Amino acid sequence: MACTVDRNELGTDNEGYLLDPGDRDEVSGVMAAADGVSSTDAHRAVIRFLREAGEAGGHAPKFRNMLKGFQATRTDDDRGTTMTDDTTPQPTVTLDMRGTSCPAPLLGAKKIVDDLRPGQVLLLYSDCPGTQDDLFAWTKYTHNNIARTERQADGSHAYYIRRGRAQHLTPNAVLDLRGAVCPGPVIEAKKLLNGMRSGETLKLVSNCPGVRDDIADWVKATGYRLLEVDEIGPGEYEFFIGKA
Repeated sequence: MACTVDRNELGTDNEGYLLDPGDRDEVSGVMAAADGVSSTDAHRAVIRFLREAGEAGGHAPKFRNMLKGFQATRTDDDRGTTMTDDTTPQPTVTLDMRGTSCPAPLLGAKKIVDDLRPGQVLLLYSDCPGTQDDLFAWTKYTHNNIARTERQADGSHAYYIRRGRAQHLTPNAVLDLRGAVCPGPVIEAKKLLNGMRSGETLKLVSNCPGVRDDIADWVKATGYRLLEVDEIGPGEYEFFIGKA
């Protein structure tokens, strides 16, 4: 199958999907017309959002993240700007996490946002492909919100995160492993989470020197969600881990 735009034939697969994801808006109009659909600005807004989400995360967004991210969004010309606000929010604090891997951008953002007053905004820069999914999963469990995202010229993204009302996570189970050496906390947390239901949250308390890196690597590999990390004392942490 093929699609022709301005006399240029663009390749598609057997199901009609474009082989080159770089083909832009004019292509969607031609393909819609071929299916008897009149392409509108509303259609193109959805397409732009999905394209930006795919470029930011390296894959199509999960359905729930897509709905949350697109809710009340509009596009601002063709610069790759997605808005949930009419204007660019004025950031109170700026955090540049470009060059760091996930979940570091989320953890850095959370630490700063927790110290902001309701309504204040953090501007977070990140080039980690997983940051968008991390942020939307985090805001699902807090009253904070992603007010605006902007794609930057260097391929990174700017996230305007507005502090919401104070909210404390309520865990479904608590595992206090202070004094246990690594990887003991991860092993015990895994056993407990295996018996928990989807959507439930475990609070793990640990003072093992390597526990932060262990937890970060573990949740990244398993698909659990690291919802919150609180340092409650020198080298002593509370990890709130959500089961997907």
